Amino acid sequence: MKAYCEAYGCTMNKGEAEQMMDLLYTQGYEPTQNPEEADLIVLATCIVIQTTEQRMINRLEELSRYGKEMIVTGCMASALPEKVTEISSRARIIPAGELDRIGGEWGEKLAFHRVAGTVPIAQGCTGHCTYCITKLARGEIRSYDEDRLVDMARRYIEAGRKEIRITAQDTASYGVDTGTDLPALVKKVAALDGDFMVRVGMMSPRSLRPILSRMLEAYREEKVFRFIHLPVQSGSDSVLKRMNRGYTAAEYEEMVEEIREKIPDMTLSTDIIVGFPGETEEDFEMSMDLVRRTEPDIINVTRFSKRPGTPAARMKQVPTQVSKERSRAMSDLRFAIARKKNAQYVGKRVRVLTLERGGKGSVIGRTHNYRQVILPEETPIGIWLSAKITGSTGVDLRGEVTEVYS
Repeated sequence: MKAYCEAYGCTMNKGEAEQMMDLLYTQGYEPTQNPEEADLIVLATCIVIQTTEQRMINRLEELSRYGKEMIVTGCMASALPEKVTEISSRARIIPAGELDRIGGEWGEKLAFHRVAGTVPIAQGCTGHCTYCITKLARGEIRSYDEDRLVDMARRYIEAGRKEIRITAQDTASYGVDTGTDLPALVKKVAALDGDFMVRVGMMSPRSLRPILSRMLEAYREEKVFRFIHLPVQSGSDSVLKRMNRGYTAAEYEEMVEEIREKIPDMTLSTDIIVGFPGETEEDFEMSMDLVRRTEPDIINVTRFSKRPGTPAARMKQVPTQVSKERSRAMSDLRFAIARKKNAQYVGKRVRVLTLERGGKGSVIGRTHNYRQVILPEETPIGIWLSAKITGSTGVDLRGEVTEVYS
């Protein structure tokens, strides 16, 4: 039997799809890259914004035409199961976080064949953002057992995985319901034997603030990428209040200052939503000013998209054309900052871990602070090497190999 899988959206979603395929492997399914020859098709869905939801609907319709057995999971399966059934009445719906529905204890038996291993550490979160449909899909925080997570990471490492991705809707809220926390988990994983690096997933500023000092201690571990994804979403306190984010722009900025003071080479990634309901031109300029002051290394810019069932969907909407103009302006600023920061690496030698094949015959590696480095095609995957940075863009660094370590 053969199984085909497509996964969209966040790392959490893709990690659960990866584990589902591993479970199917233990039940006799071989992976295939061709849906036509598959006996079973798995579609892990994302509906974070309207355009993504429409893409999922289109893809579900296309895959249904093959007439194969189907499993639909992810956020559409949780939040909009009736829509899935309407499109494909024979699709088996498995809501996000319920992998055991396909048989066996999730994570107990895994087949390893990739360089990166994803460890989902919790379902849901502690926040109640007014725009978030993922909260409706995944609910309140339900942290997974720490010992089981460490054991899963250990088995990934023993199987040769080089990057251990710790992920959740909000990793910083891990353990608030079980008496532990994210720094403790990261330190335990980083203390495992083996040649690997840990990447910590997205953290809400509201959840990170109480554990920031301890989390920065965890980032000092040798096997932890110095990369932090800390979405601010807006530089306007009035917008943040309507979003129900639980912090102010000044509090976010103070956290960034502390992070950079204690770990100067930390790569900071953030998210900005433009065109949130009620956002004025002054509000938007506050976001632009915050970005100019903090200069995040990576900025993910999203135009607001109202999601059904969320409070923000009932708020007064910003005209589409205005949102588009603000998105272009923020994106221009984003790339200007990224180009300036990446150019500072040109001429330097950096240590790189190669992790995946890229496009046009290239290999993608990561530095200790998770800067993306594009290397020549013949570079092996899953090794440490030294590279001289010969060029840069607003997205990545370009390098040539000078020495191979392992």
